[in-house]
Amino acid sequence: MINLLCQFEKNFCSLSLCLCSNYVSSFSDCDALTAIYSDHWRKNIMVLAKSHRVYSIDLIGYGYSDKPNPRDFFDKPFYTFETWASQLNDFCKDVVKDQAFFICNSIGGLVGLQAAVMEPEICRGMILLNISLRMLHIKKQPWYGRPLIRSFQNLLRNTAAGKLFYKMVATSESVRNILCQCYNDTSQVTEELVEKILQPGLETGAADVFLEFICYSGGPLPEELLPQVKVSFFKLDQIHNMPISSQ
Repeated sequence: MINLLCQFEKNFCSLSLCLCSNYVSSFSDCDALTAIYSDHWRKNIMVLAKSHRVYSIDLIGYGYSDKPNPRDFFDKPFYTFETWASQLNDFCKDVVKDQAFFICNSIGGLVGLQAAVMEPEICRGMILLNISLRMLHIKKQPWYGRPLIRSFQNLLRNTAAGKLFYKMVATSESVRNILCQCYNDTSQVTEELVEKILQPGLETGAADVFLEFICYSGGPLPEELLPQVKVSFFKLDQIHNMPISSQ
C-alpha cells in the first residue's frame, strides 16, 4: 500500500528531470538548463538561472500540463517513458536548440535514460539522483504474485475503487505524510510544498492519469536502459559542491 501511496508524490512532483550543465569541470557556462515540473525544482532554478539559460516544462499528464484521458487511446498505452522521452527530446530540439546535460530525479531518471537511448545526440551527459528502481514492475514480482497484481490493477483502473483510492491519497494530510517519508529534513515539508504538489493532482483528468501510471508495470527498467546510454555519467563525489538548495 505504501508503494502505491508514494506514487502520488511521484506522479505530481517527483517526476522531475533537469537538463543541467553546471558545476562539473566539463560543463560550459553557456549550456542550457531545463526543469521538468518547475515547482519541484523551484529553489534550484533561482540559483542556476544566475549563470545559465533555464527552461521549465511539465511533462504531459503531470503538473499543469494537459492530461489526455488514457482511455481515448484505447488499448495503446499513452503514459509511457517513450512518450515522455519523445516530449523531452522534442523540447530540446524545438526550444533549447542545443545539446543538454540531464539531471534526473526519481521517475524522471527513467525519462532521461529513455530520451538518451532514443536520441543520443541530444544528451551530452547525465546525473541520476535517487532514480526509481521500479520495484512494482511486473518483472520484479514473483511469478505466483503476477496474476494478483494484474487483477488489482484492473480493479483500480476499471472500477469505482480506483477513484475512491485516489480520493484517499489526494489530500493534504496524505501528501504531507508521504513527503515526510521522502525528505530527510522534514522541516522542508512546508504547507507551501504540500500545496504545490497537491494542486495539480486536483485538476480535471489527474485521477485518470494517476491510476493509469500506477498500473503501468511494464516498460523499461533502469538496469536495462543504462547499458544502452552512451553518455558521460557523474558520480555524487564529483558534484558534492553543487550549490543546489533543498527541494
